Amino acid sequence: MENGHPVTKAELEAVLKAALSAQDDKIKAALSAQDDKLRAALSAQDDKFKAGLSAQGDKFKAALSAHDDKFKAALSGQGDKFEAALSAQKDELTETIRDVETHLLTEFHRYAKGQQARLHTQEVSVSDLILRMATIEDRLLALESRRPPTV
Repeated sequence: MENGHPVTKAELEAVLKAALSAQDDKIKAALSAQDDKLRAALSAQDDKFKAGLSAQGDKFKAALSAHDDKFKAALSGQGDKFEAALSAQKDELTETIRDVETHLLTEFHRYAKGQQARLHTQEVSVSDLILRMATIEDRLLALESRRPPTV
């Protein structure tokens, strides 16, 4: 309408497209600037986070190492106690086995002593019986041969 003639639809569209294009370029430039700012801020935050995470990781490793050393020391102490207890248990078991062995040998000896006494008694009885048989045989021989008995 500046020239005094009415604006056509095509002219209006061209003006609007040009204005929209200029606005679109401004918005893209602003978005790009904002994107760059956000990326820079995010990169800085990422670097801070990584540095903090690394520091925390180092602290965690140090704490873990300290606990590991304490655990190993405690475990070593328990191992020594376990070995001492196991050694004491072994000594007790050895002593018990020796006591049982002594009791068994004592009882076997007692049994053998009784059997020896019985065997000795039987040997004496058999010896007496043999002596009596020999005496009887001598007497019988003397009777059969009519010799005077020898005393």
